[in-house]
Amino acid sequence: MNPKQKTTKQEEDGLSKIGPWGGGEVGSPWDVKVAPHRLESVTIRSGIAIDSLEFSYHGQGGQMHIVGPWGGAGGSSCTIELGPSEFLMGAYGTTGSITNEPADVVTSLTLFTNARSYGPFGQGGGMPFQVPIQGSSSIVGFFGRAGSYVHAIGFYVNPKQKAIEQEAGLTKIGPWGGTGGMAHHMDDKPEPHLLESITIRCGTVIDSIAFCYHDHSGSQHSVGPWGGPGGNEYLIRLKPLEFVLGISGTFGPFGTSANVITSLMFTASQGRGYGPFGQGGGTPFNLPVGRDGCIVGFFGRAGSYVEAIGAYVQTN
Repeated sequence: MNPKQKTTKQEEDGLSKIGPWGGGEVGSPWDVKVAPHRLESVTIRSGIAIDSLEFSYHGQGGQMHIVGPWGGAGGSSCTIELGPSEFLMGAYGTTGSITNEPADVVTSLTLFTNARSYGPFGQGGGMPFQVPIQGSSSIVGFFGRAGSYVHAIGFYVNPKQKAIEQEAGLTKIGPWGGTGGMAHHMDDKPEPHLLESITIRCGTVIDSIAFCYHDHSGSQHSVGPWGGPGGNEYLIRLKPLEFVLGISGTFGPFGTSANVITSLMFTASQGRGYGPFGQGGGTPFNLPVGRDGCIVGFFGRAGSYVEAIGAYVQTN
C-alpha cells in the first residue's frame, strides 16, 4: 500500500472492500458507518434489475445495525435471514443498461452461503461479475451507489470469520444456466463425501453429465447420466488424493433451448485441469472452492442437453 494513501476505518478493522461493480457516478454513494463483523439479513427488491438493497449486521462489539434501503421502491421484496452458523461465502451477478436509466445498473444478483444459494434476483443481462472470496473469508456487508435502482455494488469481506465460525458440512452452490428440462439433485441419495469420477458427453454444448462418488461409509454410488446421448464421451477418473477444487464454464441459447451449458472445465488439486468440454459461448460462470473445501457432486437441470448445473461442496 502507498504510505500516503489513506485507509478507511473498516480497513483498519481488518476488513477488505472489494468492488464496486456497476454504473459510474450516477446515484448517491452509500456505505456503512460502523465496521461490520457478522451479516444477519439481506433484503433485496428486484424486478427487471435490482431496485434496492437493505441489510442488517452485528458490529465488532456485538451491536445490531440496520442499513438502507438504498435504491428505489419498485420490484418485489425478498428477505434473506441467515442462520446462526450460516455465513455468506460469495456473490455473483451482472451489470448493464436498462430503459430510461442514464448509466448501468445491477441487473442481477445471486448470493450463496454455506447452506444454500439465494437468487438470482433481477432478470440479468450485461457484464458478469463475481466476488473472489478465498480461504477463511466471508462477506459481511455492502457499499455502492443507488438512485431509482442499485447502480453499483461492492462488498465488505471479513478475512477471519469463517476460520472462527465455520463448521464442516455440505453446501449447494448454484445452479447456473437455464430453467428448462427436468430437475436433478442428490437430496434423496446418501450424502457425498469423495468424488471419484465424472463422465461428460459433449459436442457443441454439454449433452450429459454423470459421476461416481463415495459416501461417508465408503460405499460407492453412481449418479446420472443427466441429459441426452449426443456428442463424444469423456471420462475424468480422479487419482488418489486428487480433489475437484473448482468448476467454470459458459451457458447460452442453443437450438430451441433458451439456455444450456455450452462449456465446462474442472480445476483439480495437484495443478491439474480437465477440459474445456463443449465449444463455449454465452455467459461465463466460475466457482472456485479454495483450500478449505472440494466439490463432491453436482445438481441441475437437463433435457436433451444439460441446461443448468450446480455443485455440492464439502467444507472441511
